[in-house]
Amino acid sequence: MKMTRAELANWMILYVAVLIGDPPETLSLDTPISEYDFDSIDAVNMALAVEEKCGTSVDAELFLNGDASLLDILDALRPESEDKRLA
Repeated sequence: MKMTRAELANWMILYVAVLIGDPPETLSLDTPISEYDFDSIDAVNMALAVEEKCGTSVDAELFLNGDASLLDILDALRPESEDKRLA
């Protein structure tokens, strides 16, 4: 499935919201992942889910870097402009 960067960002927010049990509107792309208390299983599961959405390999380590935010992860996956579709 091809997604724009904005679509993937929204999906990631929803994924994390469900995972941690918070409303999506309370989450921010700029918040460090460490604030969401991801463990290694959460990181691997989210990496696999993003791989499925993007059709590209995603390193689970991206989700374990406590200083990284979802925005940082988006930049690592696809730094191009928002109008490009993720392949």
